[in-house]
Amino acid sequence: DTIAPILNFTQPTAGSSHSTTVNVQGGCEGNGSLNFTGHLIAPTTGTCVNGSFNETLTLSSGEGSKTITLNQTDLAGN
Repeated sequence: DTIAPILNFTQPTAGSSHSTTVNVQGGCEGNGSLNFTGHLIAPTTGTCVNGSFNETLTLSSGEGSKTITLNQTDLAGN
């Protein structure tokens, strides 16, 4: 297996407004750990369950655009 996991956000939609926390949902590969980074209070670890995730993340302070990055390493190390 040399193919990286396919990840996607289904919620929230791009450009939506949130104040302090945001619920993120989407698709991931199988079961395993997820890593959320970006404009968050601290990097956050989540869990992929049966190909999907649903996590509440706390955004960093300050107004403006926020970016959240999602990474997952599969069992093959991709």
